Order: sequence, then structure tokens, then C-alpha cells
Amino acid sequence: MILSMYNQAYIFVATIGLGFLSGLIYDAFRIFRVAIKHNNILTQLEDIIYWVFVTFIMFRFVISNNDGEVRGFLIGGMVIGMAVY
Repeated sequence: MILSMYNQAYIFVATIGLGFLSGLIYDAFRIFRVAIKHNNILTQLEDIIYWVFVTFIMFRFVISNNDGEVRGFLIGGMVIGMAVY
């Protein structure tokens, strides 16, 4: 599928927002860990749940907005959003 420059820019900004949101959700997990002490196994389980959730959200976004085509700017936008957060 050929995307216009406008659509590519929109998707890039949206992935930056998804990266920012991912960082926010991860911080919520970290606050939860501080509030309630966890052992290593539970911490690892929470991390797995987090990454499955983030992967699912990103997968749904790519399928609905880019017909499933993974492009470099999608990954870059996600990384930039997480770094900005």
C-alpha cells in the first residue's frame, strides 16, 4: 500500500504517542511494584504481561493504519516516544 506523506507523518506521530503511552504504563507497573513488594517471579510475570500488552496494541495499530506493513519509522516512532517519556 502506498501511503501519502500526510498519512506517514500521522502514523509516525501516533507511534510516538504510543511509545509515550507505553512508558507511562510501564511507570504505573513500577509504582505498583514499589507500593507492594514483589518477588522476582512476579516481577518477571508483570514484565511479560506488559510486553504482550504493548505488542498487541502496536500490532492492532499497524494492522488498522498501515495494513500490517512494518516500516522503520513505526519502530523509530515507538522508540522516540519511549525515550521522550
